[in-house]
Amino acid sequence: MVLPAAFPNALVNGISGIAVGMASSMPPHNLGEVIDATIPRLRNKGTALEPLMAACPGPDLPTGGRHRRRWDPQGP
Repeated sequence: MVLPAAFPNALVNGISGIAVGMASSMPPHNLGEVIDATIPRLRNKGTALEPLMAACPGPDLPTGGRHRRRWDPQGP
């Protein structure tokens, strides 16, 4: 369960769990990047996805993981 917070706690700290018999995991993200993406969204609810993705490009991957290819928000 994720409760309301002053900042997106689940995104910053990461979460893992099991839902409908499938394990899922969301790695932690950098707090500064998440705040940089949250502020424009709070000021303008119609903010497009691209500026948010530029401010918060991806997880921190504290275990040393690497992105193998760039994610395209428009699809494959």
